[in-house]
Amino acid sequence: MSVRKSLSILALSVSFGAMAVTTPVEIKYLDEENAGVNDPKMITLDNGTEVSLGQFRKDAIEHVARAVSLQFNTVQTFYWDVKFQNNAGYDALTLGPVLTEVRTEVAALDPTGSLEAGRNFPKIIIDTLTGTSGKYEADESYGETMFADYANNPQSDIVESSGQPEFYSIVYHELVHYYGFTESSCLGSCIPERSSTPSHMSKGMWYHDHDGGISAYDSASLDEKEEAGMSIDGLLYLGSDATQDAADAELAGGSQIWNSQTYLEMFATPTNGKWDGQVGGHLADSLQPAQLMRSSAARVQDMGMAAFMLCDMGWCRGEGQVIDLQATATLDENASDETTTYINVTFTNNTNAVVDKVKAQVRLDAAYTDAVVESNDICTADGNVLTCEMTLSELSEEQITISVGALQEAGYSIEGEVYSNDYDVDRNGFNNILDATLNIAEDDNSDNGNSDDDTDTGNGNDSNTDTGTTTPTTPEASKSKSGGSMSYWMALMLGAVAWRRKVA
Repeated sequence: MSVRKSLSILALSVSFGAMAVTTPVEIKYLDEENAGVNDPKMITLDNGTEVSLGQFRKDAIEHVARAVSLQFNTVQTFYWDVKFQNNAGYDALTLGPVLTEVRTEVAALDPTGSLEAGRNFPKIIIDTLTGTSGKYEADESYGETMFADYANNPQSDIVESSGQPEFYSIVYHELVHYYGFTESSCLGSCIPERSSTPSHMSKGMWYHDHDGGISAYDSASLDEKEEAGMSIDGLLYLGSDATQDAADAELAGGSQIWNSQTYLEMFATPTNGKWDGQVGGHLADSLQPAQLMRSSAARVQDMGMAAFMLCDMGWCRGEGQVIDLQATATLDENASDETTTYINVTFTNNTNAVVDKVKAQVRLDAAYTDAVVESNDICTADGNVLTCEMTLSELSEEQITISVGALQEAGYSIEGEVYSNDYDVDRNGFNNILDATLNIAEDDNSDNGNSDDDTDTGNGNDSNTDTGTTTPTTPEASKSKSGGSMSYWMALMLGAVAWRRKVA
């Protein structure tokens, strides 16, 4: 019998100093000593840094959780169990999130009307919409994720399509499952018997019927649902007008038009001719650009269509929208001189819509005690922390300028976040992180002195600022499923063997 020897809890709501977050997450690591996030094996990152494998994993999980916390808006604290355990064929596997059938009296507590009595919703969404979460004990959580403990592949190599280590995208994929990208059906070889109940996901699901048209998934028999889930392109999802508009504008493949409406193709691929438990909780590989929430996740930073689907499922409370905010910091080398350094912090709305109730926090370098906010009408200062509020119109930006004395050899370190305090879902939380070390670029005659190659412009050392929809390339070496998601009760009925099967 194994013993959880090294159990630690990270409360993101209080970590990172005075960091502003919109979704408090408490991560509970369940790894034993010298395993998982406690693995002492040393690895070398792409930038030459040597770090223990356990520390790399822990830093990655917490950085991604920090990014995702900026993408959703809630005051509830969520609990997430994490451990490293090989599950054949999977980079990761999430049990949960916990789904609960909404009772009439619970639906009445939701002022937005997003909850529908009689449907299963993730508790993480129910608690957000009702504000009535119960107190959790130390051994309870909203979900548990098991990441593969590969002995010879730390998944630390930078992937071109995201600009981040491969492991980041795997964590990201699982967290989106955790926030509700999952379905509650238990079909195929389900023990003790097949079952399927209406859920927040199935509400928007359709399938190709035998009459040559499409029918609502909730109205299908169990046999019809299984047939749809193994049909390759016969399982569909219909979202709101905003979701359909985004699909029309962004997708080059993976959507179908029925009755002038745009449907997304869901994962419906059999494994060895049998039902695959990932049906209902993943987008089809046919969606192009490749999507984070396909079965073998694309290594991307953008949630893509999943952001719009989660918005429809309750995170936007029927009023919000999908957005893309960004925070960057740059040196103004033209204005700076030997005695004064000017730093521009820019908050950008990459969305073609107004985003109001934007909040940001900027934490200045404590090594510089002479910082002055030169131009600013959106922030208030408390020591070396700036708290900012603003409205950003379509494709607009706000900028504040900070001056300090002569730049020290170590450069200027600045941290912070930007996020919406409204009912919005942000599609790329890595854009929202403002972490940079700014240095004056060395003089180079070949670039007329205008080089800024040595200046990190924010979003962290592992982030890029491409918010478009170019098709990423997935490394050929990564062919395993990135991670399934199933409810706790389903996992218990399937048993350990069923979800540990190999993937062809």
